[in-house]
Amino acid sequence: MISAIILGIAAVTDLAWASPAANPLEARQADQRCNAATFTGSPSWPSYATITTAPATVNISAARTACYLRVSLRPPGSSNNFTVGIALPDRTIWQSHASRFLAVGNGAYIPTIPDSDIAYGAALGFATAGTDTGHAGYDPLDLSWAEDPDKLIDFAYRSMDYTVSFGKTLTRIFYETETLGRAYYAGCSTGGRQGLKQVQDHPDSVDGALIGAPAWDHKHYLPWVGKVGSYQVDLPEADRLNKPWQLRLLTEIAISTCDVQASGDPADGVIGHPETCNPDLDSLLCGQGQVGNATNPCLTPVQIDIARNMYADYLLDDGTRVYERVYPGSEQDWINLASDVALARFDTQYQQHFLDRADPLNPPIQDWTRYEDAIARISARQDPGNVTADRFAGFAAYRGKILLYHGQADGVVPPAGSDRLYRAARRAVTGSEAGDITGFFRFFQVPNMRHCVSSAPDDRAPWWFGAANQVAVPIEAVPPELLTGADNALVALVDWVEGRSQGPAQVVTSSFDNVTGAIYAQRPVCLFDRKAAYLGGDVNVTTSWTCDRPGLAGE
Repeated sequence: MISAIILGIAAVTDLAWASPAANPLEARQADQRCNAATFTGSPSWPSYATITTAPATVNISAARTACYLRVSLRPPGSSNNFTVGIALPDRTIWQSHASRFLAVGNGAYIPTIPDSDIAYGAALGFATAGTDTGHAGYDPLDLSWAEDPDKLIDFAYRSMDYTVSFGKTLTRIFYETETLGRAYYAGCSTGGRQGLKQVQDHPDSVDGALIGAPAWDHKHYLPWVGKVGSYQVDLPEADRLNKPWQLRLLTEIAISTCDVQASGDPADGVIGHPETCNPDLDSLLCGQGQVGNATNPCLTPVQIDIARNMYADYLLDDGTRVYERVYPGSEQDWINLASDVALARFDTQYQQHFLDRADPLNPPIQDWTRYEDAIARISARQDPGNVTADRFAGFAAYRGKILLYHGQADGVVPPAGSDRLYRAARRAVTGSEAGDITGFFRFFQVPNMRHCVSSAPDDRAPWWFGAANQVAVPIEAVPPELLTGADNALVALVDWVEGRSQGPAQVVTSSFDNVTGAIYAQRPVCLFDRKAAYLGGDVNVTTSWTCDRPGLAGE
């Protein structure tokens, strides 16, 4: 969804998009400093930078503009180029929003600059930058670029580090100042992983990071992807579990089984405790002679077994856990990894192109185009690209802030991986998995939210709170009352970093009609390890819920 927030005092109409164009960055009346000479003529301009998209003044809302440009960088010692795009709001707007900087992350392996999130940040008054991560031109399902060591390093961390540091340089040049306000980061999925890697390796580079559904444990997560593909790749079409009606059927049985799990739970279509949900899969079996279809849905025994495998942690023969399971309610996301195209082209790309197949320490692999469990051990040992991000003591010492969230109906990046990350951070910083790190790191588990955006099964459960990637409808459709305070995670992070709050005890998620703006439902999402408790009344109203009672921790 295209969305916006107000970080200062401004009319909501000032933040409305001019049009829902495919590219939100459209040319407008030029800013006098928005030209190549402003940047390349500065003593701060590095020799390894080349402007590839000339600076131009663009629309970021009906009433606001920004200077947008793209710059190709080839850092010293590298053989690869990556591109940074940046939108710099009008000087008065930027200064009135405390001269902030924002870097935004990417999704999956998509080799493009995230212009929608850049435009979103600029509309909020941030100088906002993003990158293509250094493998532009590749199909998102083709990971062969990872065989180039410099491309792999750029994807893993270097392109984002330069996006932050060089983005700040461009900001200083454009606004003719050496003084910037606070710096922030926002990203989901790969973008979440990028942000965690940035604050781990360069803890003083940003002051606050909004991190969603991070694929942080890359060396274990990608073998899980390969394993998921192996459940179906050799099956005949009749036994594959990848049709929308099949996945919706599973989501519906999960909700009907687990909507009400504890005394006092309302029947509201939201699975509040997915970690304890055990849907009745046998009830979905086709009868003798029955063939399932969208009109008369049922599943084969093979399809039921696939679902059970998805709901189980991926364990090796010796009991070693590779990665956590996905929860019931996540099934509609499975199509991302189980479509016929993904099964044929993507799911084993990691092992073919990220891993060193010639490593003499590798166990014998007969066919690198097919997944086998030995891949998990190879990946854990090699950690190709040093992508994994799980150490945050330096960011805590810097007094930075992390706001982490993960949808519990995420079927792309298992949400329990974020639980493990948070417990590990507690242990690393305090010496105990039960230690309190909420002074710098807060975690929110969002019921029914899918991967970064949307909610199961039909978007009616609340999920929107102004985070990364939630920017795909005109801003006019976002109800004005959702644009400030607890209804927006980025606002909550900014207020926390800048001392206007002690940190959010909850965030409010919403769902709404993106044509009329009518709100369907709102609900508070509580700090880990609490869950919202129902007080009574309309289940779709925030005041019917509280975070003041301990909920199931799933521990």
